[in-house]
Amino acid sequence: MAFSDFRTKGFLALVGLTLLLRFGFLGSFDHVPVSDEMDYLELAASLAESRSYVIDGAPSAFRPPGYPVFLAVVQIVFGPAIEIIRVIQIFLDLGIVVGLYVLGLRYGHLDALLAGLIWALFPPAILYTGLILSETFAAFLLVALLVVLTLRPWPLGPVPSAVAGLLMGILVLVKAWVILFGAGIFCLLWIRTRSLTILLWFSAGILLIVAPWTMRNVFVFGSPLISTNTGINLYMGNNPHATGAYKAGLPDTLLAVSHDELAFHQLSLGMAINHIFEDPIGFVKRMPIKVAHTFRSEGELLVWVFHPNIRDRSSSFSQKYRSLSLILILGVNILYASVLLMGVAGVLRFWRDDPALITVLFFGILIAVHAVFFGGSRFHFLLMPLMTFFAARSLPNLHHAWTVMSFTCKMSFIVIAAIFLSVWILEFMYVF
Repeated sequence: MAFSDFRTKGFLALVGLTLLLRFGFLGSFDHVPVSDEMDYLELAASLAESRSYVIDGAPSAFRPPGYPVFLAVVQIVFGPAIEIIRVIQIFLDLGIVVGLYVLGLRYGHLDALLAGLIWALFPPAILYTGLILSETFAAFLLVALLVVLTLRPWPLGPVPSAVAGLLMGILVLVKAWVILFGAGIFCLLWIRTRSLTILLWFSAGILLIVAPWTMRNVFVFGSPLISTNTGINLYMGNNPHATGAYKAGLPDTLLAVSHDELAFHQLSLGMAINHIFEDPIGFVKRMPIKVAHTFRSEGELLVWVFHPNIRDRSSSFSQKYRSLSLILILGVNILYASVLLMGVAGVLRFWRDDPALITVLFFGILIAVHAVFFGGSRFHFLLMPLMTFFAARSLPNLHHAWTVMSFTCKMSFIVIAAIFLSVWILEFMYVF
């Protein structure tokens, strides 16, 4: 009974701490939405007011509808105040904490508390709740998906399989590239279960969510697209002036068709593919640079949240980054680096477990996608709840975890850690 009370009090304390930190941050947050945030708000307003998915008065599929639909529902139910969206996102982030706690209970109460506690204290998790960006919503869906997939030993029953498919479908409509992760989970389910029933229920869940959107795009654009931003995203990472990261500015040929979303998508896609075939060596050389940009420090997030004027084009990103408090920069990035590295160690230690296999699959697809397209630190956030879960499994006994790890896993960790540390050191040398 005493242990049960301890578990209850520990969980309630975790919930209280999570809410306290996020509402405390929200109370002092005066960020004005910019860039992608404005697009999401415009699409949500269009859905809430006219039940149409348009931007600048024209039908759009540039941004998948998952997050704008979420914002529209919040607006219809609670009103258009941005503060309400931020409050809802705080509770979604609390859902991530609870999901990590539930996942951890499979291995013990200490693992569960640590997983929830690390995410409760993780600065990027707190900061993203205040931004009108899809990261918190997507991370909540991913953790919920992992809970459904791993709460019970495989094979899954029809209901969990269908629920997993529904969650995957929604996640695809938030982050279109996740369709590749869905295909990977489909293959993993087949390899591990050989059950056609599970695959059919999982696929049906995905199709139930994704099919209506792709059919809409057949009627509007003549193609079953999930998103029309694929072309420009590929072009951003593959053009004569590509740096491996996002870079503003477009050639006149693209600007000339920017008013026509489908033509813009098709032309940018064609230009990117042509450049890849014309310079295949350059394409391959840029791939590790793009991946490095994907796992660089949390500088973009910190500038987005804390810089007083991120629209100011008279100063570079490095100048904006340097203007922030060094204590803030070091504190946030040391925690990010620690969670990522301990998470990698945990995955390597428990690589035979189902959650580890799913994490490796997600990690690999994330790297492959951004090696082809372009990198940015915002893109690694979706991986971090998974890394948090495995960091919590590593933390209680790091020495023992290292001792029992195989030689191959130890060498893999050393190589991966060396790569990450090199990326961070080089970035800070460049910025500072």
